[in-house]
Amino acid sequence: MGIKSYFSGYVFKADIGLPYDLFRKGFQIESPFNVGQSQSQGRGSISGGVLTSLSAIAAGYTIVQSQCPRIFVYLIDAMDYGGILEEQPNMPRSYRYLESHQLRSCNVRFTHPIFDSDVVGCVWSDQFPNPQQAIWFPRVALGPSRLRLAVNPDYHGGMAKAEEIARLFSFD
Repeated sequence: MGIKSYFSGYVFKADIGLPYDLFRKGFQIESPFNVGQSQSQGRGSISGGVLTSLSAIAAGYTIVQSQCPRIFVYLIDAMDYGGILEEQPNMPRSYRYLESHQLRSCNVRFTHPIFDSDVVGCVWSDQFPNPQQAIWFPRVALGPSRLRLAVNPDYHGGMAKAEEIARLFSFD
């Protein structure tokens, strides 16, 4: 089975790395990119590269499943990239109401690193005072009406573009 869907746009990536560090280095590939065939299901499987998400909640939950005590979620400007959708997106109109069975459908995988200048910044729910205190469990995180953004000073689009992008993910 070949790749059927590509995506360019804004995505989220969760990581345990501190904003200061990731604003300087971006995201490296986690393992070599591979498109193979799943033995158990007889369908294509994709692994490696840089895994991101169409949803901040789904991105955060991916890392939370790994039992990481502290995570940060980053907003990435991937307008010039071509990511691979792992499945057809199964998202409700608002990411705030994402259910657990929809989390995987949000995955977008990139075959190459994400450069530091494409990291817009670190986001968190307006329910929390700062990103260090944000909780990303789906049911806890489902209430935000707005995402707060700490802008990467090296983001290629600048502060005005970063604020414009952040408004795209905030619902009043």
